Parts: sequence; C-alpha cells; structure tokens
Amino acid sequence: MASILKTLSEVDKKVVLYVVEQKQTTSSAIRHNLKIPRTSLARLLERLEGKKIVELERHGKMKKVRLADWLKKK
Repeated sequence: MASILKTLSEVDKKVVLYVVEQKQTTSSAIRHNLKIPRTSLARLLERLEGKKIVELERHGKMKKVRLADWLKKK
C-alpha cells in the first residue's frame, strides 16, 4: 500500500486513506468530510477506479466507494 500511495497526489492520498479507514463509504461522505468539490471528487474517483485502486458501485445517483479487492489482501 505504501508504494501505491507514493505515486498519488496529496488529494488522492487523502481519499484513499479515508476509504481504507472507513472500509466502505459513499462519495457524498468523502466530499463532506474531506471538503472536496463534487466535480473534482467525481473525476478523482474515476481516475482511482481506472488505476484499480478503488471500486465504485453506483446506486442511482449515489456511489459507494471501497478499496479494490486486490489491495485488501496485502
């Protein structure tokens, strides 16, 4: 995990560490707790999903966010 965090920007690190801490959360909870604008967070989560760091599960407008399975095993 430490080697992956080294490759991320400061904001990306904050989001990943928040998701690790919470186990599973929503994009809304991340936005409110970390004070990240909605559109910026949407782009950031899509970028992290593309890098296979987080998994997004969409339920209508809500997005559940959790750490990718392959990272949980390490």
